[in-house]
Amino acid sequence: MHRLRSLTILLALLSGACQPRPAPLPDTGQPEPGTPLLPRTPHPAPRTGTPYLTLDTATPDTGAPDTGQPEPGTPLLPRTPHPAPRTGTPYLIPDTPLPASPSPLSPDPPSPLTTLLFSGVIVPARCVQAAIDERGSADYIFDEVRGVISEADLAVGTLNATISDYPPHTGCVPTYVLVGGSGNADALQRAGFDVMSVATNHIKNCGLMDCGDRAFFDTLDNLRRAGIKPVGAGADHVEAMQPVVVELDGVRFGIVSLGQIEPMAFAGPDKPGIAVLNQENLRAAIDAARQVSDVVIVMPHWGPEDVPWPNHIQRELARQLVEAGADLVVGNHTHVVQALQEIDGVPVFYGLGNFVFDQGLRDHQQGVILKVYYDGDRFAGYDLIPTHVDRDGTLHIADAEEAAEVLERTAHASQELSSSTALTYLPSMTHDDAAGLERAGIFQHLFEEWLTYYTSPAVTNTGRISEFEIHHITLDDDLTGAVWGWGSESGAEVRYSVRPIVPGFTLWAAGSGELTPDGWVRGKRAVVGLKQDGGRYWMKVLASD
Repeated sequence: MHRLRSLTILLALLSGACQPRPAPLPDTGQPEPGTPLLPRTPHPAPRTGTPYLTLDTATPDTGAPDTGQPEPGTPLLPRTPHPAPRTGTPYLIPDTPLPASPSPLSPDPPSPLTTLLFSGVIVPARCVQAAIDERGSADYIFDEVRGVISEADLAVGTLNATISDYPPHTGCVPTYVLVGGSGNADALQRAGFDVMSVATNHIKNCGLMDCGDRAFFDTLDNLRRAGIKPVGAGADHVEAMQPVVVELDGVRFGIVSLGQIEPMAFAGPDKPGIAVLNQENLRAAIDAARQVSDVVIVMPHWGPEDVPWPNHIQRELARQLVEAGADLVVGNHTHVVQALQEIDGVPVFYGLGNFVFDQGLRDHQQGVILKVYYDGDRFAGYDLIPTHVDRDGTLHIADAEEAAEVLERTAHASQELSSSTALTYLPSMTHDDAAGLERAGIFQHLFEEWLTYYTSPAVTNTGRISEFEIHHITLDDDLTGAVWGWGSESGAEVRYSVRPIVPGFTLWAAGSGELTPDGWVRGKRAVVGLKQDGGRYWMKVLASD
């Protein structure tokens, strides 16, 4: 099911007990309108040349105050439009550079990147479990995202409920008792998950006076039975602190998870529960993982609910995690997507929002799938795929309008941390939607989605457009491949024009575009790549002038 290459799961025990405490980043991947094409490599007639793009390293954070408006020549923050239902899919690539591209004359493509995938919070309880009980299976939850999850080399979720057949299901009622049936473990495995963070605040829920730790142990047992490795909880604190180590192509990825939200869930020297997140324990966990790992990933369960801004406790803990040696930090618990930040070169994702839950507020029905790429043991970039979850748990790739909300909120929260992160929009369509279309037709559809993105009211006036025209698309596979670093399977050159909301001072007029008296910017050109992943076609604008 997975493309897990030479997978080995190792568990490494810490050497001593740890006591609980008392009660952006790279080239954005999507050029700003007006970014000039980089040097071109000659090709035979009738083509005049092929653009060659080398992705730059991340722009350093200057610490300049955020004015809310981009300066001329700075990348637009991609924000999504509202196109037809779920055909174009926003795919966000922040400014973390992909590996440097080889010479276009190089006969050998680079080694394939290793893909790690992380989800937001998974809560198969209350209304979600009631719907599962009616349908007899939880598989429906993941139907639209199963391809994306299972295509990853390693997929990691965060479970914030018990999955046990001992406590009764609550039904679709308001309650803080979050319990789901054991079959959820099998549905998670069939969806493509390999590892599950369980250092969460509801992992010992049961609702019965005589339950003790039965539902908690059932949860760990059910995950293991289904072939999913739990991390961050155990029979005592030593066991809860154990890393899970996964080897992919000779690189050992070590994962540790610690939580700080619910003291009743904390493990102790002789008490089952979760690893406790504090400064002493985080250093011990990272040190232990480093002994058996090449890349150390920390998954803290932290922070306030309901807000996109990490609080001072999260920010201080993030700094401590990086100082202790974490290579990647992926947090959760917040129930809305939180900011992202780079600290001393280490990417920190404070919260990925809700993945599966029945909460009704719109921002609580939103999350992101995080895909992180490694070239060997070197961090090589990441994508964010916005998601929407229905009250019954059904997951969707977010449509463009909703993805704009997620993107705008996340981008502004990140800017408040003085982060230089910019998030990039990549449209997509399913293979079924593309059935019957020639390759040029797929490019046409997805490029329209990309331009429609910029018609969204969420886009600042200097980047927003009211109309666009696509003049012609020229297929040219020499424009893609290893030289781009994105893994394009097909390429094209697109000629187009746009009509900005603000006809004078506009980023679209940069480069070779000509601002005409009728308010249009004409003569724009873009080089785009296309690839398939998870049952969808994805398009990326590689360069534009």
